Amino acid sequence: MRWDALFADMEAQLAAERQGEFRAEVAEASAVERSRLQLADRLRVHIGELVTVHLLSEGPVQLRLQALGADWMAGYAAGRGVLIPLAAVLGVDDVAPKGQAESSVTRQRLGIAAVIRRLAQQRAEVTVHAAGRQVAGGIVLGAGADHFDLGVRGERARRRSVLFSSVELIRSRDPIQF
Repeated sequence: MRWDALFADMEAQLAAERQGEFRAEVAEASAVERSRLQLADRLRVHIGELVTVHLLSEGPVQLRLQALGADWMAGYAAGRGVLIPLAAVLGVDDVAPKGQAESSVTRQRLGIAAVIRRLAQQRAEVTVHAAGRQVAGGIVLGAGADHFDLGVRGERARRRSVLFSSVELIRSRDPIQF
């Protein structure tokens, strides 16, 4: 009888040890999975929803999220199309803890330059914001590897080249097509 109790106790200890190891492995796997998530993956589950985006210099932007690319997000704010480089994002409120990877290889690679080239094809009129203020407004003329050109409004026609890295927000009168 005592042997039965001893073996039962040993089996219970072994089962508890296995369960503890299993929980540790699950926790480790969850941590590894979370470490691979990018903010865009977490934001993807909010497409079509209103999100609050805090930018480095601008105040918070209430954005109805429509699309995400490799380094940008786009949607509608105050009835206008908005394009935001992810590098300009300080934070986003109440983002889902789980994410959704982009299934399209093309969209995974679609950088902000491609979206701005699309704006140039549409001859879109935009305002560009950086460092908390509007720095230029005009028609998008084209995009290079690290910058884009605007036909700037004003007293005389001129072209202004703007570095992608300086942009915090681009507003368009029309929806931004991607």
